[in-house]
Amino acid sequence: MTLGVAADLAIDLGAGPGYTTELVAEVTQARVAIGYERSPAFCAEARARCGGSLDFVELDVGAEDLPIQNVDLGFCRFLLTHLPNPLETLGRWKKALRPGGVMVFLEVERLSSSDPVLARYYRMIEGVQAEHGQAMSIGRTLEALVQKAGWRVVDSQAVDPCLPASAMATLHRPNLESVRKDPWVQGHFKPEEIDEIAVGLERIGAETGKGTPIDNVLRVVIARA
Repeated sequence: MTLGVAADLAIDLGAGPGYTTELVAEVTQARVAIGYERSPAFCAEARARCGGSLDFVELDVGAEDLPIQNVDLGFCRFLLTHLPNPLETLGRWKKALRPGGVMVFLEVERLSSSDPVLARYYRMIEGVQAEHGQAMSIGRTLEALVQKAGWRVVDSQAVDPCLPASAMATLHRPNLESVRKDPWVQGHFKPEEIDEIAVGLERIGAETGKGTPIDNVLRVVIARA
């Protein structure tokens, strides 16, 4: 999978604390790399770590227009899954790229497990996202969404990130705390059930080297404006 573009200006949408922005800058060797992130705390962390070598802008890219044009390359990772209207958002992002500019999208296509703890956690996340008009497995329809928004898809592949269940559980544990107070979660899971999931995730996270079954597939779509 190759990008086939020389990037003078690259952007990272939903940059978080800036690690992916650093990766985008390193891979593209862009003269200018900008990370857009709505969290002031994440932006501050990214600026402090990168020491001014990269630009970070506080912006909710899921709700606001991008204040930039003629972008050569954009990167969007695990962001569309959290947006209630991804099709409209994809159309707005397209306006920021130069004609023929490239955007790389990465989203979850499939995430499940026969392990009862992980299975309950995934049901919880899928349910709470659906309640808010979001789609956990948006990777299943990602290619079609991108095309419908007017992009020209040049590559689309399913990718296995090869992360063991222990690593996934470690990633899931803090996210459980962020969703446990959601009204939908509280209406569908008893407090003791959430506590059981938390304990189970910690147990799986400590089981390095063990083969807890997990089916994790990502969808990567590369498209031109």
